[in-house]
Amino acid sequence: MDIAKTKKDLQKNHSMSMSLFTPYVNAIENLTVKLISSDGNDISNSEIQLVLDGQPMQVLRDVVPITDLKRTGAFFTNHHLSNRLIKSIIPDIKQGQAISDPACGTGNLFLACARHLPILENIRETLNLWGKQLYGSDLHPEFIRAAKTRLILLAIERGARGSLSDINFSDFFPNIQTSNYLSFSSELLKEGCIVINPPYTMVEVRFSDFFVI
Repeated sequence: MDIAKTKKDLQKNHSMSMSLFTPYVNAIENLTVKLISSDGNDISNSEIQLVLDGQPMQVLRDVVPITDLKRTGAFFTNHHLSNRLIKSIIPDIKQGQAISDPACGTGNLFLACARHLPILENIRETLNLWGKQLYGSDLHPEFIRAAKTRLILLAIERGARGSLSDINFSDFFPNIQTSNYLSFSSELLKEGCIVINPPYTMVEVRFSDFFVI
């Protein structure tokens, strides 16, 4: 049995499953663009709060088979638990310490941290500042897109204003990337605080994979 090939096939299948989350990511990007433009007057605060809280996980459960979620450990930290988890590092956040989440998912822990980051004169300056402090990765590009979009949405919800003409979501938060945290590049390993809810999963391991008898 070709173990390496089997692992690659499983990763490919999981990536295909997670792509079912893409329409939701497109929708929240469109929502954010409307809020930035003059067309967002009909968007209610409750609609924004849903995106910033548990809606992403609920959508993921609805569209991705539960077996795939279990295999990949794709279960996100809810709003209330995220706030409790980062409580002890709030002083560090306010002092400008780098915040790293090596398995960030759709950014729930980042959102909890960013609630304690400053809002500057305009939204672009605010996002650029936040982007210098937040570092992270996830295997799934859909999750990274969602994390960045939700951070932008949080900045708006907290009062950041100004124009983002021809907005390209990938321009912001350059240190939040699609990658494997086990092979982090040195640029993404920053001295500071690490917040993480690891993707716990069950795997079958052969004794011979680790020991030579």
